[in-house]
Amino acid sequence: MPLLLAANLAGIAADYLIGIPYWAAFTGDLGAAAVQSLVFVPGDAVKLVLVSLVAAAVHRALPSSFAGARR
Repeated sequence: MPLLLAANLAGIAADYLIGIPYWAAFTGDLGAAAVQSLVFVPGDAVKLVLVSLVAAAVHRALPSSFAGARR
Protein backbone atom coordinates (compact mmCIF):
# COMPACT_ATOMS: atom_id res chain seq x y z
CA MET A 1 0.00 0.00 0.00
CA PRO A 2 2.73 2.58 0.78
CA LEU A 3 4.30 1.93 -2.62
CA LEU A 4 0.95 2.54 -4.33
CA LEU A 5 0.48 5.76 -2.40
CA ALA A 6 3.97 6.91 -3.38
CA ALA A 7 3.39 6.08 -7.04
CA ASN A 8 0.06 7.89 -7.11
CA LEU A 9 1.55 10.86 -5.27
CA ALA A 10 4.33 11.04 -7.86
CA GLY A 11 1.71 11.10 -10.60
CA ILE A 12 -0.22 13.93 -8.97
CA ALA A 13 3.02 15.85 -8.34
CA ALA A 14 3.88 15.50 -12.04
CA ASP A 15 0.44 16.87 -12.94
CA TYR A 16 1.03 19.92 -10.76
CA LEU A 17 4.63 20.38 -11.96
CA ILE A 18 3.37 20.52 -15.53
CA GLY A 19 -0.03 22.10 -14.98
CA ILE A 20 0.89 25.07 -12.82
CA PRO A 21 3.54 26.46 -15.22
CA TYR A 22 1.16 25.86 -18.12
CA TRP A 23 -1.60 27.76 -16.35
CA ALA A 24 0.92 30.48 -15.45
CA ALA A 25 1.84 30.85 -19.11
CA PHE A 26 -1.83 31.20 -19.91
CA THR A 27 -2.61 33.72 -17.14
CA GLY A 28 0.78 35.45 -17.01
CA ASP A 29 1.24 35.04 -13.24
CA LEU A 30 2.97 32.04 -11.66
CA GLY A 31 1.96 32.95 -8.11
CA ALA A 32 -1.69 33.25 -9.03
CA ALA A 33 -1.59 29.97 -10.93
CA ALA A 34 -0.09 28.20 -7.90
CA VAL A 35 -2.69 29.65 -5.54
CA GLN A 36 -5.54 28.83 -7.91
CA SER A 37 -4.34 25.23 -8.08
CA LEU A 38 -4.69 24.86 -4.30
CA VAL A 39 -8.45 24.42 -4.72
CA PHE A 40 -7.80 21.02 -6.34
CA VAL A 41 -5.48 19.64 -3.62
CA PRO A 42 -8.19 18.30 -1.23
CA GLY A 43 -9.99 16.43 -4.00
CA ASP A 44 -6.74 15.06 -5.38
CA ALA A 45 -5.76 13.87 -1.89
CA VAL A 46 -9.06 12.01 -1.50
CA LYS A 47 -8.69 10.45 -4.95
CA LEU A 48 -5.11 9.45 -4.15
CA VAL A 49 -6.16 7.49 -1.06
CA LEU A 50 -9.22 5.91 -2.70
CA VAL A 51 -7.34 4.83 -5.82
CA SER A 52 -4.55 3.34 -3.72
CA LEU A 53 -7.05 1.39 -1.60
CA VAL A 54 -8.84 0.05 -4.68
CA ALA A 55 -5.57 -0.87 -6.38
CA ALA A 56 -4.35 -2.70 -3.27
CA ALA A 57 -7.65 -4.62 -3.03
CA VAL A 58 -7.52 -5.61 -6.71
CA HIS A 59 -3.89 -6.67 -6.37
CA ARG A 60 -4.75 -8.86 -3.38
CA ALA A 61 -7.77 -10.37 -5.17
CA LEU A 62 -5.94 -11.10 -8.45
CA PRO A 63 -2.24 -11.48 -7.61
CA SER A 64 -1.37 -13.60 -10.64
CA SER A 65 -2.74 -11.02 -13.09
CA PHE A 66 0.07 -8.51 -12.66
CA ALA A 67 3.58 -8.16 -14.05
CA GLY A 68 6.17 -9.93 -11.97
CA ALA A 69 3.70 -12.45 -10.61
CA ARG A 70 4.97 -15.98 -10.24
CA ARG A 71 2.98 -18.57 -12.15
